Amino acid sequence: MTLLQPSFRGRLRLFFAVIVVVPMIAVGVALFFLLNAGDNSKFNSELGEAQTVAQNLFADARNDAMDAARTMQGDVGLATAIDNEDKAGVQRRLDVLGNEIGAQWIELVVDGLGTFRMGSPLSVALSRAQLQDSEKRRIGQITLSVTSANEYVSQSRRITEVGTRIERADRVMASSPQIAENVSIPDGQGVDVEVAGRDYRATTFFVAHMPPNPPMASSTKSRSAIRARSGSAGRVAVSSAIGAAGASRSRVAQMNATQAM
Repeated sequence: MTLLQPSFRGRLRLFFAVIVVVPMIAVGVALFFLLNAGDNSKFNSELGEAQTVAQNLFADARNDAMDAARTMQGDVGLATAIDNEDKAGVQRRLDVLGNEIGAQWIELVVDGLGTFRMGSPLSVALSRAQLQDSEKRRIGQITLSVTSANEYVSQSRRITEVGTRIERADRVMASSPQIAENVSIPDGQGVDVEVAGRDYRATTFFVAHMPPNPPMASSTKSRSAIRARSGSAGRVAVSSAIGAAGASRSRVAQMNATQAM
């Protein structure tokens, strides 16, 4: 008898291992990868839903800015200061109006008179509109925001329960949570990043920081010529033409932890 010949019991054990144990291990490994893939798909889906919410919040903030700009069209004090070429009066009235409408940033450009600003440039979701005289002729431009960067990321995180960060020109404007402020987050959907020693899944999207200029009026007359023809201050009208894309963009990154504390 050969010493290396397995016994019947040994052959039976080998047969059992090949027929039962090995397939069970293979099935277990396959189930593990399937469940992990399912978790990743669900996680990416949740981030996708959060991204849609954040995009809608940005669009709503931009619409709010346009609504605020429209409220300036009936302000007689601003129209009178512009018509009288009273620079100090224009700035004073702009400051008052900005507080009244909750503006975070206003830039008012009046043809032939100058540029006037109030608020902080660390604002997002800006809208841009034409400034017109009582005869609907263009005399300048308004750029306005009613949402700060901090307000936007805080609102996004509160609603989506997902961390949000907004950047402009590679500079982080605001981040919630703050621990993610200096973390490098690559562009893409469902990318893995590490924040303070924890694994996170992140997604990014771009939005126009500044809408394009509204269509120019056909008239090229100067503001002083318009004033001479109108004869009185009248009302300042704001056109509602805004755009969805601009030369400069802001980047929004959202992230969620992939493991428990």
